[in-house]
Amino acid sequence: MAANEFQLVEDFLRGHEPTVRLVDEWLVVVLRGYEHSLGAEHEDLSQEVRIRVLRNLGRGIFNGQSTLRTYVHRIAKNVCIDAIREKARRRRLEVADASLAETTARESSPAAVWIARDLVAKILSVFSDDDRALLTMVFVEHRSYSEIASSLSIPEGTVKSRMFRCKNRLYARRKELMRMNKKEYSQ
Repeated sequence: MAANEFQLVEDFLRGHEPTVRLVDEWLVVVLRGYEHSLGAEHEDLSQEVRIRVLRNLGRGIFNGQSTLRTYVHRIAKNVCIDAIREKARRRRLEVADASLAETTARESSPAAVWIARDLVAKILSVFSDDDRALLTMVFVEHRSYSEIASSLSIPEGTVKSRMFRCKNRLYARRKELMRMNKKEYSQ
């Protein structure tokens, strides 16, 4: 690591105000490029980048093979890309949840479609994002367990066991909701 890069790291870790401002300027340049894609998450991500830079520098992860500026840019870019991917994944899950409801109420009246969507939303509300994604891959995208295992980089047996547990929770939640509705309408 060049002497001036080492000095920048030291100054940043000590909280030297001009150095902290300089690093902030570097990450703002990168974040500005992703502002449109990130929307309201922009400010939170700038904090996330600051924390990662501070943590990595404090742990000595920066090895000086690049300039500190390049290192900060790379961290900021990776944080932004991860956030954009997560945002897209959440959007896909919302669309898949709606598609799953549509599938269950195929060729039904508008009221039945609304009821089916509501039931699916209530059933899926207790599931984690990962479980909903798994259910979507199986029931909406009609993917095989081996395809899912390959895309998630996990063994096929793990997919099968997760799916088994998801199905059990799915049926139990549906039964619970049906029992609640039955009580509600019988009163």
